Order: sequence, then C-alpha cells, then structure tokens
Amino acid sequence: MSTPNDPSDDRAGEPSNERPQYPSYPSTPHPEDTPGYGAGYAGYGAGQPMYGQPAYSQPQGTGKVQPLEAVSWAFGAVFRNWLVWIVGGLVLGIVIMAGSILIELAFGGLDAGAAVQTSLGYQGAQLIFGLALAALMIFVYHGALRQVDKAKIGLGDFTDNVNFGPAFGLSILLQIATSVLFAALAVPLFLAANPIGESQMSSTDESLAFLGGLFAGIALIMLIAVLIAPLTMFMVWFVIDRRAGLGGGISQGFRAGLRNYGRLLAFNIVAGLVVVVSAIVTFGLALIVLTPALLLMQAMMFRQAAAGPLPAPVTR
Repeated sequence: MSTPNDPSDDRAGEPSNERPQYPSYPSTPHPEDTPGYGAGYAGYGAGQPMYGQPAYSQPQGTGKVQPLEAVSWAFGAVFRNWLVWIVGGLVLGIVIMAGSILIELAFGGLDAGAAVQTSLGYQGAQLIFGLALAALMIFVYHGALRQVDKAKIGLGDFTDNVNFGPAFGLSILLQIATSVLFAALAVPLFLAANPIGESQMSSTDESLAFLGGLFAGIALIMLIAVLIAPLTMFMVWFVIDRRAGLGGGISQGFRAGLRNYGRLLAFNIVAGLVVVVSAIVTFGLALIVLTPALLLMQAMMFRQAAAGPLPAPVTR
C-alpha cells in the first residue's frame, strides 16, 4: 500500500523564499527628535551684524590709562562737536566771569578794602558762587562722559539722568578736605610773613633770605598739590558714571589713581606746562580749545582706568 504524497516533500529541494534572520541591534538615538532640541543654540546669523550695521562692538578699557589715545580722541571730539564744546564753553566762561565781576561790584568793586572782602556778606556771596560752580561742573562732567559714549551730543546730554546728589556731595567733601590740608600748610607761612609788614628787617640780606624761605614754602605746597592730584582726580567721575556711591567713589578712585599714578602724574605736569605756555603765547585764546579738550581727556582716561566702555571708532 502506497503512502500518500506530502506536497512539502516535493518542495524540499526548491530554494526557500523566506528572508534570513539576523541578530537585532540596539536602536540608534536621534537627539533631533527630542523636544527642545536646538533651544540652546542661536540660529544662523545670530550675533552677527546685520547688513548696513557696524561690525564692531564698543571697546572696553583695561584698567590702564593711555594718555596719548585720550589726547588724540579729545581734540577730535572737540572739533567734531565744536558748537557744544567751543562755542558753548566760551559762553559758559563769559557767564562765570560776569558772575564773579558782579559780586565784586556789589561789594564796592575791585578797589574795596580788606574790611569789605572779609565781611560776612562778601564771604557768603563767594561761598554761594563757589557752590554754584561746583554744582555746574557735575553737569559738565556728565556731558563729557556722554561724549565718550556718543559721537554727537547735544545740550540735553548734560542734564539727562545726572547722578547729581552723591556726585555733588563728594565734590564738596573733596574741596573741604583739600582746603583744610592746604590751609594747615599755608597758615605757618603767613604767620611767619608778619615780620615783613610789622617791622623792618635788620638788613636786606635778611629780608631776601626770609622771602626765599617763603617762596620755597609756597613751592612746597604746590608740589604737594601736584603729587596728590592723581590720587583724587577720578573719585567724582566714578560717582557721576554711577559706578560707585560716595564712599565707593573715594576708594575706587584712589585705587585707580594709584594704579596709574606715574602716567597720570606725567600727564598732569605736561598738560599744565602746555596750558601755561599756550595761554601766554596766544594771549589766552588757546584756552577756548584746550579747556574742553582737557576735560574730555580726563573723561576718556577715567573710562580707561575704570575698564569701562570707550569711544567707538569714528565712521566717516
């Protein structure tokens, strides 16, 4: 008896159409499929200047003053903004001079005796005038700092968002401190000068020797003033620029001046000589340009010493 034919036996020799089985591998992660992918990365062109915008950022100071850079920039800024610094400075100087003359005329003129000049009214008027000048200089300093930040400024930049109270307070405090210091040095000289007015010196040589000592004392006071100036010249600037309060302005200004003492001392000496010689040669006309230029030099050097923003390159 024959066995029924199994169809699978007929296909045993035929090739199989089934796919071969391979071992499975772990799936590859795809971070781009996760939520929030790319949130921490800026898109193409982010942080790059757009077409038509300058391809630079405002430079920063390093904590060290660069007087030559300050000189070059200051004169350029004065002439680029001549209407503000030259014409405006000239008008301001005339107003200050007129105010001083009016006070003198109100109390008997320039020929008034010592009794008038030592009177309470005259001294009070001079005190008020001095306070007004100190207050005015806060606005002028503020405008100078805005000039460092901007290529062009107007009168509104001198009065906008001024840190007046702390800056004015520190300015008065510094004036009082320096006045007390120099008075303490000067009083012995004036007391020693009494013999000249009250009695006759026994000989000409004695008189000359005394006058020589008096002038030497005055020169010593001037030398002390020159040596102290670099340590105090940035104190008010720190407060006006809102980088410190009253106490912080003193400490930070002192450290900035001490850190740059040699360069600031040399700058002050050279600048003083240039001002004196230029004023003599030009009969004072050079001061119309030199006065605002020196102010802007100081503002620029302050920003350099404070590691603050410096003037951006000038585009022509």
